[in-house]
Amino acid sequence: MTAGSSTVLPCIWVRAGVLSYRLCDRDYQCERCELFRALHDDPRPWRRPAAGDEHEVQRYVARMLAGCTIDLDRWYGSSHVWVEELGDGQLCLGVDDLARRVLHPVAEWLLPDVGTTLHVGEVGLWARRSGLTVPLASPAGGTVTAVSPGRAAGGAGPAVTLADVPTGWSADGRLMRGEDALRWFVDQIGVLRQRITEACESLEPADVGPCLADGGEPDTDVGRVLGAAGLAALVREVFPVQI
Repeated sequence: MTAGSSTVLPCIWVRAGVLSYRLCDRDYQCERCELFRALHDDPRPWRRPAAGDEHEVQRYVARMLAGCTIDLDRWYGSSHVWVEELGDGQLCLGVDDLARRVLHPVAEWLLPDVGTTLHVGEVGLWARRSGLTVPLASPAGGTVTAVSPGRAAGGAGPAVTLADVPTGWSADGRLMRGEDALRWFVDQIGVLRQRITEACESLEPADVGPCLADGGEPDTDVGRVLGAAGLAALVREVFPVQI
């Protein structure tokens, strides 16, 4: 593919299943793409890992985010709760893939009762994993008409259906969609990768364990890589609501 082509190209990360939809505007010159550097290579704003660790950090992050998607047609709140319009004035709320990877393994999703009124910016649901309970703010308001807990330890996340949604809910400046959501998503991957890099720099290889080249599959429980204090610090960065 030559530079300057007018052909509309699907992003390589759509082909890879990382994004649900994105057009490439760089003629597949991926080395110039911020998203590509975040998901695959070493993005320039991030500090490089210590000697000998770079490949393993890349391998671990890639393994952890395998199959992780962001739907650019949805709205996203900064607590990683997305909003999808269902029609007839109803909305569906769910937790995005990146958040569920950071919190894995989730033992239980604590969801609001049917009939509860949710307000924008207030806690709408909780994620509970070993030693940690994380509140997630609702990016939209309305009355809860249905809930689905999903599979706590599996791939499907929780869902909450809202009705009686206030008019103009999507005009809230805190919501992100399309390119804005994508830039935020890339930044959040950067936070995750930096924390893993720091863990690899501060520990001896034998202490870091499953995330390094030990002959087995990397452990996708990021808490076992960062430790309890490191995971708690990551959660404070990634999920802005703290109770």
